Amino acid sequence: MKLTPAWELWLMSLLLALPSCGQQQIVVHPYGYWYKGDTTFAEFTELDRDSTLYRLFDEQYLKPFYSDEPRSAPQVRYAPQKYYPLRGVLDLGGRYALSDIYYYDANGVDSFYIYYGEPDHWFLLLATTTDYYNKWVHLQVHIQTRYLYFILTGQQSVVKEILLYGNLIGKRLSSRPVVHPTYPLPTIGEEMGMVSFNDFPYPPQFSIGTWFRNYENMPWIDTSVYEHDVNKIHFVFDRFSDHSRLVHYAFPDTQHLTYFEFPYNALVNSGKMFQAHGKEKWLSIQGSLPINPWEDMPVDRFAHPGARLSDPAVYDRVARMAYLFGVVMGRGHAPDPYHQILFPDSLHQQAYRAVEDGNERDADWIAHPMQADAYFAYASMFDDGNGAPPASLLGVKNADPQMKHIMFGTYYMDSNFVKALNYYMYYRRKDHKKFIDVYNFHHYAFIRNQHAISPEQDSLRQKIKRYVDFIHNLDPGKEVWYTEWGYDRNRKSDLAVPVIPGVDSATLQAWWIIRAELAIAFTGVKVNTLFQMRNDGQQQDYDSSGIHRFNTTGVMDDYRRPDGVMNYSAYPVYYYLSTFYHLMFYYRADAIIREHPGDSVWIYRFRNAVHPDSVIYAIWCPTSANKIIASFHFHLKPHIQIETVRLKDKSFTGERNVLQTDAHGNIQLHITENPLFVLTTENVPASRTSNMTR
Repeated sequence: MKLTPAWELWLMSLLLALPSCGQQQIVVHPYGYWYKGDTTFAEFTELDRDSTLYRLFDEQYLKPFYSDEPRSAPQVRYAPQKYYPLRGVLDLGGRYALSDIYYYDANGVDSFYIYYGEPDHWFLLLATTTDYYNKWVHLQVHIQTRYLYFILTGQQSVVKEILLYGNLIGKRLSSRPVVHPTYPLPTIGEEMGMVSFNDFPYPPQFSIGTWFRNYENMPWIDTSVYEHDVNKIHFVFDRFSDHSRLVHYAFPDTQHLTYFEFPYNALVNSGKMFQAHGKEKWLSIQGSLPINPWEDMPVDRFAHPGARLSDPAVYDRVARMAYLFGVVMGRGHAPDPYHQILFPDSLHQQAYRAVEDGNERDADWIAHPMQADAYFAYASMFDDGNGAPPASLLGVKNADPQMKHIMFGTYYMDSNFVKALNYYMYYRRKDHKKFIDVYNFHHYAFIRNQHAISPEQDSLRQKIKRYVDFIHNLDPGKEVWYTEWGYDRNRKSDLAVPVIPGVDSATLQAWWIIRAELAIAFTGVKVNTLFQMRNDGQQQDYDSSGIHRFNTTGVMDDYRRPDGVMNYSAYPVYYYLSTFYHLMFYYRADAIIREHPGDSVWIYRFRNAVHPDSVIYAIWCPTSANKIIASFHFHLKPHIQIETVRLKDKSFTGERNVLQTDAHGNIQLHITENPLFVLTTENVPASRTSNMTR
């Protein structure tokens, strides 16, 4: 018997491993995009939150026939038991004739699937177990498709990389944006706001912001949920009806109390509580129906037994509630067809131009966080009854077409969730409508289980700018809001500001919040709301009683005195914010003069939107060590008069000084970690683009 030489066996195995003759590698860019008109398609969409399935395509340079070994593998960042299987859709941007697929099977044995076809209309291409060990597997296929759908079923289905070979049939979408919308940066007055509460008196709020985010729970609005009749909505505002009709408050501090009576329940019961007298307020309808404590989902399981959470029809109660919200709080003229508004004068309050459909529905602190397909179904019904006509009486937009629909605030900059939502909006609605008007996120700057970090250490401006640019690219023309951020003070919270010699926690909280406001102004965020207006109430002096994260993030105390008066004592940050808000109201971000990580001083410039020759420089030390520069040389025009403002506790105007530059335009400034504001005038450059973002 004649043996085949080893070299010949090797050559034969190499030829078998090579892709079919004439086929080109289709290089996948997991963070790439395709563009068609004003619609953006992600090249790869991970359908599950906290997934890193993009790693299937992050080493496209590898050559399997040379036995190159990938290094990275998909995994779940947090709580993997919640988020498997991992699913992802690859959009090749055009129709391809695929001939060869290589995938690297690493250690672990579980199921791995590949489908082809169209979104939600898939054909099985591969169903296998990952029972090879650190080996490239070669599939020869004969299919034509634009899309591929991948599923890894568990932690043991470890596929590290996928390579595709084939040829394009016809045309492919553009990989460059077709439209280039620009987004004017808002002024501080247009952008700044606070997370507040409907039982909090108005006057203290109006001094520190334009926008106010208020919480309301579904059962507080719809009290008939226990009857399990999806056609019945009991829309009321009287959850505090057992309290006194007059609640007494004290403001702004314990040394100079100002008492006024706030007829809280009378307003609540009529709906007028929700009017903001010229300010902008929106409601965050959070929580779920109380009949589902085990699931945290706004679905009535009694009315819909066996409901699929990704089915829009199971959110019919939510859609009716949203419609009635538009009737009561919107600016339209839709009637109350259900005749369930208890107070007729509550109709058409015109109190809101926006509504947020939830709060952190993707968060780990929820027992069962919503996946993007379930949220799409919920939000589409909330918006317009999933494309239903106005006569359906479903969805807030069918009651008030002008109402802005704000996506719930994601509990971090959750790009996976947002990409998946965009995928479902386009492919699961018949009209392909991307109905979200405002994308919304939360972000807190801290090291988990340690302490908070400063905005500069967190690279806050850069992080938010990248995320805003990502959303502007994915869904052009939409706004991005940053609706929760802040710093704690109690030492039992890992969000608490650290101990810095010579600075108390209340002062450091104020410094860092103002520095964060400066950074946010340069990101393209249209609205930001600090968390929160008041501390969580513990019926005692708060500094010593806070025990949890977020307990002491308030700009005011929440201490109920023995005589029943709600004593809202203002912390330093309240005065800092009030001064900053009024000083900078008409100013928008203009230029970053100095912001290198190694610089001992950072400088931002803001320009007045009404009088463009007026500018304000914000100058500070970006450190966290109570750094002081006694004599900082700052250069402006010669022989001009400037004004400086430094924010301070117990003052609504700050510490102000008038100074003069010398013959060379120099001036000596005292710079600390508390920003100094320098007011002056400058000529407007002939061509201005710095107040726009893309």
